[in-house]
Amino acid sequence: MEIWPAVDIRGGNAVRLEQGDYARETVFGTPMHFAAKWIQKGARNLHLVDLDGAKQGHPVNTDIVGKICSSNPVNIQIGGGLRSELAVQEVVDMGVQRFIIGTSAIRDEKLLRNLSDRYGDRLIVSIDARGELLATSGWIEETNIRLFPFLKHLEENGVSNIIYTDIERDGRPTGPNIDMCERILSNTEINLNVAGGISGIDDVLRLKEIGAHGAIIGRAIYTSDIDLTEAIRIGDEG
Repeated sequence: MEIWPAVDIRGGNAVRLEQGDYARETVFGTPMHFAAKWIQKGARNLHLVDLDGAKQGHPVNTDIVGKICSSNPVNIQIGGGLRSELAVQEVVDMGVQRFIIGTSAIRDEKLLRNLSDRYGDRLIVSIDARGELLATSGWIEETNIRLFPFLKHLEENGVSNIIYTDIERDGRPTGPNIDMCERILSNTEINLNVAGGISGIDDVLRLKEIGAHGAIIGRAIYTSDIDLTEAIRIGDEG
């Protein structure tokens, strides 16, 4: 199971939000510092989120993302504000291995198909949900789109990787939504990467046990509730 330490970027800082709420923000330091720190602890992957980009609808923190890509020889995936082929091309040219779309996967089927055809498994679709209902625009806007029919839609469009986030658990020490993860795994062949609520090493073990493809860990590594090196070791076992 792949372990992806998260670096969420807002206003030039590495931050964590609680339940995606921009008013409930904790600032930890600089993104460059934490990218280097997680790599020093053994990370081979970095999960970057341009929170300003997610809110504004286009990439914002491109200078920081570019510096992280050029300074660190690891796998990098980036999300936030990627709602056009031009925006995706911009981050791909920076050297990211994978990119994440959320809002545009829901609103623009033609873009979803074009990106899937062009980039294959470098495309990841972010499924951000409260219960079974999806949210968009940096989790600000609720939709009436249900999770499981949307999964089928993604399969039909050739998507092979998703990130599932239970918004109610994000940034909180609640543990991931294992029940929903198991339902997703039983309903699709798409690789499941899980974010939101991963708060202890037992959560990492449980996600590996049920067959998750990847785990994205945020607040818990910043607060030292999870030792990243140990999480990576667990992910690598077997």
